[in-house]
Amino acid sequence: MNQPTRQLKDFFTFSKSERRGILVLLIIIFLIISANLLLPTLFIPHAGNFSEFEKEVMAFEEALK
Repeated sequence: MNQPTRQLKDFFTFSKSERRGILVLLIIIFLIISANLLLPTLFIPHAGNFSEFEKEVMAFEEALK
């Protein structure tokens, strides 16, 4: 194999540890995307009762007039 071809092949190949690192990063990315999609369906947000707060806000606004 001539020198330029060998340099090109060395540039586009990955060592075993580099392949393992890429695989780990892909798994982490997959887990983050999956968690981002699944967590909102697992945890339903609690709708609070703000009627007392709204009454206080209205009373405060009336007091400012």
